[in-house]
Amino acid sequence: MEYGNRHLFLVQSLAPRLQKILDFDSKNITLGIFGYNATLIGIANIYFFETAITSVIVFNLSCVISVFITKWIPRYLKLPAFTAPFVFITWFIILIVNFINLKPSNDVLNFANNIHTEGLGEAVGQEYIYKGTESQV
Repeated sequence: MEYGNRHLFLVQSLAPRLQKILDFDSKNITLGIFGYNATLIGIANIYFFETAITSVIVFNLSCVISVFITKWIPRYLKLPAFTAPFVFITWFIILIVNFINLKPSNDVLNFANNIHTEGLGEAVGQEYIYKGTESQV
C-alpha cells in the first residue's frame, strides 16, 4: 500500500497544478474539485487493479482526463461536476480492462469468487426472489 500513498499524494498535487498551468478558474482550486476526483480515481485504481506499469500509466492518464471532464461538465452541460468524472472514468476503465491488459487485484478476485446469492430478493434482505410479491397479491 506504500505505492498507493505516494502516488495519491503525487496526484493530489498534480491535478491542481495542471489546472493552474491550463489557467482554469482559481475558485475551483480552492474548492479542491480537481484533486478530489483524481484522488478518487487513484483509490479505485489501487483497489481494483494490481500495481504494474500499465496501471500506473492508466492511473496518470485518467487523472489528467478527469481534470478536463471536471472543467467541461459545468461549461457544456450546465451542471456541477461533483464526482461524475470519477464515476465515468472508473467505469470506463473497468469496461476496457481486458483490452489494456490490467490485472484485477486480489481483493476483487476474492470478492468475486465468494459471491453466493439465493436470488434477486436477497439484495433487499429477502431470502427468496418471490418473497416481495407475496404481500402484493
